Amino acid sequence: MPKFTVFILAETVHGLDTTLHAARIAPDILVIHDGDAAIERLCFLNRARCMPRIPGVTLGAHVMDAFHDWLLLLQPGELLNPETISAIESWKRRKRDDCGGYLIRCDESDRPQLRFVNRTVVNWVGDFPPVPTNAGIFPGAIVRSIALRAA
Repeated sequence: MPKFTVFILAETVHGLDTTLHAARIAPDILVIHDGDAAIERLCFLNRARCMPRIPGVTLGAHVMDAFHDWLLLLQPGELLNPETISAIESWKRRKRDDCGGYLIRCDESDRPQLRFVNRTVVNWVGDFPPVPTNAGIFPGAIVRSIALRAA
């Protein structure tokens, strides 16, 4: 059974509680942040690991801190629809998966984005991973953004 880490870059605490709640389907949750104590408290309460973002280091370098080879990339304020959760639960029953990643549609974009990444296949040094040629699509899967109120 492949396991995965939910990987979240949190620049603010707004919306993070909702996303951490949605991320509970993962055996590991890693939040990268800019040293905000409120984010650290929220991660502790939700059993998520948190690490400070190292200035000058891109997100691609921070993925080395994930426990598992597969990463589900989320942002604060994002939720998983029931079809996404079902697709991930079905995926977890596989013995292995050599695909480079999966595209998931996000409600703010018509085009699917690479959000589920196999870091044994995809290596990136920037903030966003490149889309591998063997990327698949989770049918019906959508990452939804909730409306966030300004602080």
